[in-house]
Amino acid sequence: MAPRKSPFFDTATTLGKIVAFLGISALCGVLAAGLLVPAAAVAGVGATSSLEYFDKLPAELNTNPLSQG
Repeated sequence: MAPRKSPFFDTATTLGKIVAFLGISALCGVLAAGLLVPAAAVAGVGATSSLEYFDKLPAELNTNPLSQG
């Protein structure tokens, strides 16, 4: 006699299809988040370095007078 399968993971049932869909969706979400983490890190480093650059600027910029020509 063949071993009986659990109907919970049987993809022929509606519940099995829902469980499979949710599992694949969760896996795809984890993969997408893993691909976007480096982009977020680069954006954070860029924002931090631009803040440091603007903090080093003088409080008031000097401008030369316009020529009378």
